[in-house]
Amino acid sequence: AFKTSDGGLTWQVIPGVSGSSIEGIEFFDATNGFIYGGNAALLFQTKDGGLTWDRVFENYGLGHIRSVERSQTGKIFLAHSDDSGTTRALNVSDDDGATWRVLQELSDDDFRRIDFATEDVGYLFNTSAAFKTVDRGITWNRLDWDRPIYSAYFFNETDALLSDRFVIYKTTDGGATMDEVLVTSEDPDNYLPVGALYGVDKNVIFSCSAYALYRSVNGGNDWELMNDQSFANWQ
Repeated sequence: AFKTSDGGLTWQVIPGVSGSSIEGIEFFDATNGFIYGGNAALLFQTKDGGLTWDRVFENYGLGHIRSVERSQTGKIFLAHSDDSGTTRALNVSDDDGATWRVLQELSDDDFRRIDFATEDVGYLFNTSAAFKTVDRGITWNRLDWDRPIYSAYFFNETDALLSDRFVIYKTTDGGATMDEVLVTSEDPDNYLPVGALYGVDKNVIFSCSAYALYRSVNGGNDWELMNDQSFANWQ
């Protein structure tokens, strides 16, 4: 993993962080963050803005760490899966990463993304289903959605943008109903699918896939294709 302090002009190796297939980096504030991924489900934590990193999780049997989320009460959730779908788990820590426990009631699903919209309300996504918690992750209920969700961006508990790789949906009622706000083609000759959703603020939202970058400046109601060149390995 690398770090830049000059807007990307130069990059330095982050000492102490190594491992294959690093999945991503997530900061929850200016000082606390995680680097995660790896074939051994590696998780590195910083508490000083990235100056130093400590390995706080390693488990070869749970698959890649695909997503990290910290609730407003301080719980840290790890969503695991591997490319074959044979290992998966949802781990939670109540003590800032010192110890971890698997939520066994959800261990049969292939988790890809976890997001908390409020202190109490969180959503968990896999390739075929979605789950919702309203009690800070203690219990999870399966949602009756007829489409797989690949990425999500929550404005609040009820308003969100959701992506299934080809369509971006907008909901204002917690997913009970969804409106299509961007539909892309699956035609190989015009293959510009949507991807992971990233929000700058409540108005400026980006969708980045390996093939296209889209931008919205009005909260996801309208979208503009910014570039259709290859964005491989950006996600």
